[in-house]
Amino acid sequence: MATPAVEMTGKTGNLTPAENKDRYRKLYIDDLWNGGNLDILPEIIHKDTYYHPPSFQDPTRYDDMAGIIQGFHNAFPNGSFSFVIDEMIAEDDLVFVQLSFEGKQHDEFCGVPSSGKTLKFTVAGWYRFKEGRIIECRKYNVGDNHDFISAMGIREQLGN
Repeated sequence: MATPAVEMTGKTGNLTPAENKDRYRKLYIDDLWNGGNLDILPEIIHKDTYYHPPSFQDPTRYDDMAGIIQGFHNAFPNGSFSFVIDEMIAEDDLVFVQLSFEGKQHDEFCGVPSSGKTLKFTVAGWYRFKEGRIIECRKYNVGDNHDFISAMGIREQLGN
């Protein structure tokens, strides 16, 4: 097995399920999404990552992540949103989660103009880890429609 390009927390190779959960909670949710710290992308997102639709209507790759996260922080600035982990379990290289989102919109989001309203949604999904970083994700949005905006009721909640 080849040595990873980046040594993670003093280890190489795959981490334990508990370590993957800790990295998901701290780096992915707290620091990256809620904190907006884009500098840690290489620490938690694998360069070969693939987010299957319907995450954001199209497949998402590593190079897309900074723009997506920045889009949330532009629309919901200064701590006006949060992702909260409702449930999380891990087995082997997978972390399964249910997340709740709540945020007050201050700027355009997913094509919906600023409304000042609060958006709430829940998403469930699994994240596959490789070398301590997320390499694959499948998320399942609320609703029957696989279109992110419609499935989350974004237009309806924000009044467009």
